[in-house]
Amino acid sequence: HIVVSTTNIFYDAMCRHGMRLENLLFFILDEADKLLEDDKNDNLMKIYGRIPARATHTGEYRLQTCLFSATLHSSSIQNLANAICLNPIWVDLKGRDY
Repeated sequence: HIVVSTTNIFYDAMCRHGMRLENLLFFILDEADKLLEDDKNDNLMKIYGRIPARATHTGEYRLQTCLFSATLHSSSIQNLANAICLNPIWVDLKGRDY
């Protein structure tokens, strides 16, 4: 199953309609910079906080998290990556704006 949604609608579905997240394998945030701008109620981190921990065969927690943004080098994107990613790998197709 794939769910495509804004953070507010996803959070509403999760809270009011009991959307289950225990089998979530991928957490993909497209236009992450815009999500952070528009997310006045911090629903993005509330959603992330409700994703249950899953252990891999090595016993470590793994959730494939992908952040896509045209402003990859902004402090808000870097702070988000540091908050929800373990050893993030940066793939920069554009380069820094100077």
